[in-house]
Amino acid sequence: MAFANCREQVYIFSWLTDYTDTKEMTMKLKEKLKEEGYSRFRGAVDASVYEYFNCDRSWKAEWYLKEDHFRCCGCKERCETSDPEGFQLFLDLG
Repeated sequence: MAFANCREQVYIFSWLTDYTDTKEMTMKLKEKLKEEGYSRFRGAVDASVYEYFNCDRSWKAEWYLKEDHFRCCGCKERCETSDPEGFQLFLDLG
C-alpha cells in the first residue's frame, strides 16, 4: 500500500509541476502578446472556433487580438487564426 501512495504522490507532484509551468508560461505569453500590441478580445467566440481547433479546454480560452489576428493563450496549444469567422465583438451602445 505504501507503493501506491508513493506513486500517487509522484503523480500529484508531477501534475502540480506541469500546472505551475503551464501557468507561468501562459503569464509570460500574455505579457509578450501585450508587448507586441495585442489586446484582450472581449467579444463572443462561437463554438465552431473550438471545434475547428479540436479544443477540449474552451473554458480556459483567453483570446487576444491584433489587427485581424487572433491568438489564444488558454492552454499549451497556443491556437491562432486570421479568420474572423466565429469571433463577434460586442457593440458599445453607451
